[in-house]
Parts: sequence; C-alpha cells; structure tokens
Amino acid sequence: MGKLQLTCFGARGSVSVSGKGFDIYGGGTSCYVVNFGKNRIFLDGGSGMVDPKTGDYSSQGTDEIVLITHMHLDHIIGLPYHDGLMLKDHKVTIYVPFEPWVEKLRTIFSPPFWPLELTDYPADVSIDVVPDSLDIDGCRVTHIVGSHPGKSLVYRLDYEGSSIVYATDYEHDNGESDERLIQFAKDADIMIYDGSYTPEEYIKFKGYGHSTPQKGAEIAAAAGVKKLVISHHAPDHDDDFVRKMENEIKPVFENVVFAYVGMEL
Repeated sequence: MGKLQLTCFGARGSVSVSGKGFDIYGGGTSCYVVNFGKNRIFLDGGSGMVDPKTGDYSSQGTDEIVLITHMHLDHIIGLPYHDGLMLKDHKVTIYVPFEPWVEKLRTIFSPPFWPLELTDYPADVSIDVVPDSLDIDGCRVTHIVGSHPGKSLVYRLDYEGSSIVYATDYEHDNGESDERLIQFAKDADIMIYDGSYTPEEYIKFKGYGHSTPQKGAEIAAAAGVKKLVISHHAPDHDDDFVRKMENEIKPVFENVVFAYVGMEL
C-alpha cells in the first residue's frame, strides 16, 4: 500500500524571518511537499519554496501540482523562484481557490511588480481554479472553505488509505465552521493546523484569521486525527518560544509536533 509522504519546507506565518533564534523551526513561510508514487504536490508556495531541496528532481518529467490556500503574499511569494519553472518540458499546474484569483495571481507576478509572468517561464505553467474534487494518479484532493479574512481553502488529500488535511490560516469559531472542519478531517492521519497564537495572544488578535494549538488539539481529538502538526508560527516567536508552546500542548494532545523545516512524516 502506498503512503503520502509529507515534507515541510516552510512553517512560518505572515513574513519570513531569519537569525540565530530561528534555526530549529525555520523562517520560511508556508510550503509543504506531499510525495506519493512519482507524484509531487505542493501545499502553498511561500518563501519556503525557495529551499533548493524542493528542486530535487530524482524523477525527471514528473508533473507538479501547487495547491494555493489563499492569496496572501506569505503563501505565494516563493512561486517565481521555484526551480521547477525553469525546466523545459516540465508541467506545473497552479491551482487557486476562486476564478477571480487566476487573473490576480497573473497580475502580481507581471511587470511592474515582477519581470515576467509565471506562464513565461520555460516550463509548461498553467493557473487554474481548483475543482471540487481532483484526482491525481489515485490521490483524491478535496477542499472546504476555511475561516480567514478574504477567504481561504482547507485541503484534504486521500491516497490508498492515508490522508493529510491542510488547515493553515484557519480561525476557530467554536461553532459551525469548526464542526465542518471536524467532519472534513475525520480520521485523517495528519492534520496541519494553524497555531499562530498562545491563548493569551489570541484575545488580542481575534479576527486576524489564526488560531491556537489548544484549539487545534480540541478539533483534532474530536475528528479522530492521528497526528497533529502545528504550523504558521508567528514571526516574533523564536525557537525557545515555539518549543515552550509545544511542550505546553503535549499533555493535551500527545501525538503533536510543531512543524520545522526538514520535518518528514
């Protein structure tokens, strides 16, 4: 039986950071890669996509899919730097949540904001609206609308009995939205969840579109999720701060990890 293999290249939120205090959890913004068979799916294209290891093409000719959750810059800023765009006869399909966003993405990466459009690179690049259900060589990709300013999507990947839910930039509401996520994430092997704030910080930043590890643990437990991955670390949370948050949540949900660059699951 095949399995989905998840690698983290960027788990930071809002803006990239660097320096001595960010060596462990990393400073690149949202970018995960899911490998299965000879296929590769990117979850968001934040600055973590610039990591040279994302361009490891051991299986030459493998088409790539990029699933964008929403259009905030920290989730797309790495797209024009992606090595895959430079490979002739290589196909890269970028999926955005809604039709108007196709043209917006083209505009962001075009003069005068960027020297060329994404579709001008040597690779065969297309930008499309993600369908309600997408089959990629046996991997079924579905989504629901999340809870974030300007709208975003929560993605689920199911492949030969393994499953990953990607719920970054999600703000809990203790109501209908949370119940929808619980049902969507039911029995998932892995749920990546936005845990930007401590409960104390969340009081100040309520409405910003992010959540807490504690709420992630509550949703994961209700959904029967096997492993919880906390992501979208706030840019002002250094390694010591994030490690403290991780230690505090483990007694609540034992099988939890705070995402770090190079993490493989």
